[in-house]
Amino acid sequence: MDTLLVFFSVLLLLLSQNASILGQLDSSNIGGSGMGMGIGLTPPATHPTTPPLRLQPSTPSITHFVNDSFIIFCQTVQKDIDTKWRDPRGQTRENTKGRVHIEKKTTGPLALVFEHISLEDSGNWTCEVNGNRNGNRNVNVEREFLASFELLVNQKISFGKTEQVQSVREGRDALVNCFVEGMPAPEVSWLYNGEYINTVNSSKHNRLSNGLYIRNVSQADAGEYTCRAMRITSTFSDADQITILLRIQPPKWEFQPDVRVKWLGNVNY
Repeated sequence: MDTLLVFFSVLLLLLSQNASILGQLDSSNIGGSGMGMGIGLTPPATHPTTPPLRLQPSTPSITHFVNDSFIIFCQTVQKDIDTKWRDPRGQTRENTKGRVHIEKKTTGPLALVFEHISLEDSGNWTCEVNGNRNGNRNVNVEREFLASFELLVNQKISFGKTEQVQSVREGRDALVNCFVEGMPAPEVSWLYNGEYINTVNSSKHNRLSNGLYIRNVSQADAGEYTCRAMRITSTFSDADQITILLRIQPPKWEFQPDVRVKWLGNVNY
């Protein structure tokens, strides 16, 4: 019986010492306030007063072509938070009409609308939320949240004012014009009557930015020339082509007239 009492006395002494140590640790965890929080308890996490933003569709980058239409929404949980869109130049979009404008319903998210996308729309668009609820400007309450996306604008391949029937003079150097447009710029290759033209280190053909240069044109160079444009990026790939009929005109001979002056002698008038 005496042994059992001694055992419980020692056990109580150990428990009281552990409780004292844990109390000191809890007190230091909350900044030395002296208020123990108990075993396994931590101070509550501090959450921001303003909820974060969410974009729909939610993606860090979006790829579109020129003249495409596109709309994206900026959503928040709270209804009484001021929300705004900034363009890639940092300007706030406030217009509710136009090619690029905002739309806001009473109980809906703030929408950014692109009726016709242009190359100048490329860049980072940002939705901002200022958490000053009901006009409260307390710096401890006001928090700014940002949500942005990158708009990548591509221009479809086109051939501008390229003429599909072109003529050159035999015996001269000539340029078969092909005006390729597109963003990003495509890679251009040439075919003659369906066969690939090697323009690398060629003494006959040279590929230029505005067409195919042909040296010393002859009747054998007449036929169909295909201007082919192709591009491959991390987000898309496309290709297009145009066929040009090249006609060879015969050389133009320039004759010098044989002018002979007959001496009529003295003529009295």
